[in-house]
Amino acid sequence: MELAGNIKDFSVIEICQFIWISKRTGKLQLFLEQSGRRFEASVFFMNGGITAAFADNQNGKEAFFAICEAENGSFRFISDENSPETNIIVSMDQLLLEASGRIKLYETLRREIPSTNIIYSLSLEFETYDLVFDSKQWQVIGLIDGEKSLGDISKDLGWPEFDAIRIFYSLLQVGVIRRAAVKQRTDTTQPKQNDPKSKPSFISKIIDYLRKL
Repeated sequence: MELAGNIKDFSVIEICQFIWISKRTGKLQLFLEQSGRRFEASVFFMNGGITAAFADNQNGKEAFFAICEAENGSFRFISDENSPETNIIVSMDQLLLEASGRIKLYETLRREIPSTNIIYSLSLEFETYDLVFDSKQWQVIGLIDGEKSLGDISKDLGWPEFDAIRIFYSLLQVGVIRRAAVKQRTDTTQPKQNDPKSKPSFISKIIDYLRKL
């Protein structure tokens, strides 16, 4: 039975759960998009458990989390293809639980920061603030110039978007930065908002998928 489709129909976590339950061995190949950036990724399985993940220049758990956070993309499972290395050694349930927690946090952050194309500037009163920042916050503050977007700064620092959004969110909460503008996207496609009330359950998705075979 071929396993292929779109992550709008099955989330990455749901796909991994299905592979886990069916105890498959092979590679989950994905072509993903996040904030207008397209990338290819792979997740390897051995008897249903995840042994490795690769995405852009990341590997291991961070690569898997980046894959789970992708907004759009397609996938297909290639049976009996083994990973060149093992870079994930935690249990499957622990990995999926941690990924689910990250996604929930990511959704919270994106309500405040809906796009990485937003440009921020320092608040006028910044120099008068008596606050203590960690090294990552200082790195971001040093690059905020009212011209670079969050996405630009994330690339300059070589950080995953999740990490950059988390730091920007912390600076917004204490009023150190403010929104200045929005950098225009090269394409005008607007991401669709999911309605959580109408989202089918994982089990119903599997049943519908099997019916189509």
